[in-house]
Amino acid sequence: MKSQTRKEFLYFLMIFVPLSVLLFFVQEFVTGELSEKFDFYISTFHIYLFHAGVTFLIFCILLTVNRNSFSSTGYAFFACSLLKILASVVFLIPFFKLKGIYKIPDALAFFAPYFIYLILETYYALRLMKSNVENKTGLKNAGTESFQKNDG
Repeated sequence: MKSQTRKEFLYFLMIFVPLSVLLFFVQEFVTGELSEKFDFYISTFHIYLFHAGVTFLIFCILLTVNRNSFSSTGYAFFACSLLKILASVVFLIPFFKLKGIYKIPDALAFFAPYFIYLILETYYALRLMKSNVENKTGLKNAGTESFQKNDG
């Protein structure tokens, strides 16, 4: 089981690291181009440090829960998602307390990667749960085998 966990972790890193670097540079470029029209108060570096750190932590928690109690992986994902929402609010409180500034560009700069990383977290949570069902039951492509038998 440890080799499966290591495999999932390496697969996650192969997607997570290049995606994070690419998204960071794209957003850095876009905010640089828009900085003539808008003032950005939250740096792109801090936004990605927050999102990448939280996403990495969530995935590590999901791997740990999945290894110890695979039936609780979904519950752990929901709990981590709730904690991510709370952490985002705490992260943004100082920004929202600022008076007299236009906040929409910063909010978009924060929530665009938020949802991209949420999609990534959801994909990996579902991947972990699916791999556990396949490992525990020995069924791959459950549901499609019966259609293949009936066709031929």
